[in-house]
Amino acid sequence: MIKVDLHVHTKFSDGALDLDEVLSLASQSGIKEIAIIDHDTIINLSNYKEIVTKAVIGKGKKTFTS
Repeated sequence: MIKVDLHVHTKFSDGALDLDEVLSLASQSGIKEIAIIDHDTIINLSNYKEIVTKAVIGKGKKTFTS
């Protein structure tokens, strides 16, 4: 089974960690795929070419269910 986290924020939004810390923690936790859903910003991934093998840039949307 592949571990994924599809809702991650960095300190550039309302998270506590910078991108390096998020990627390190994901790797240590065995998470293979993450979606960074920062509010109102797009992270420059050019410094992470060796780590990030595929990036899809788009808008995230919260959906609430009852």
